[in-house]
Amino acid sequence: FSYEVNYDKNIQIGIEMGFGTHKFSGQQFSSYDSTINNDNLTEHVFGLYLYGRYFLLNSSSRIQPYIMAGIGVTSSNVISKTTISFTNANSQQILVTSGNRFSGIGVTARVGGQYYISDQLQLSLDAGFGLSVIKAGLTIAINNSKADKSKLNK
Repeated sequence: FSYEVNYDKNIQIGIEMGFGTHKFSGQQFSSYDSTINNDNLTEHVFGLYLYGRYFLLNSSSRIQPYIMAGIGVTSSNVISKTTISFTNANSQQILVTSGNRFSGIGVTARVGGQYYISDQLQLSLDAGFGLSVIKAGLTIAINNSKADKSKLNK
């Protein structure tokens, strides 16, 4: 979720809040002690960023490429669960659970494009680093009285 305002003709500034969950799992056999280790890792991520977006073209095209950069805070909570199962005649299992929380300063930098469907509706797609690698979005303008109409005339 984000909120943007026009700062200049080609510059927008905004605030973005994002969250997500990543899940990883794997299995490993150890012939040394005849065990199978099932690893499950879950990470919950939250971020709040301030950013600036610079539109590269000063034209009336509906497609507008941009670059974006910002700084913010991130929080990550990682939970690890490992089940160790013995494969010999012993049918015991051992469950090892741990977790860690981390908070810190984060940066984001992205390149992408925005397609103006109308003065109230835009689609965007960009790639870079920050909370996600690839991001697609839909923008709905609530108050477009100061929108740059030159991008919408074609």
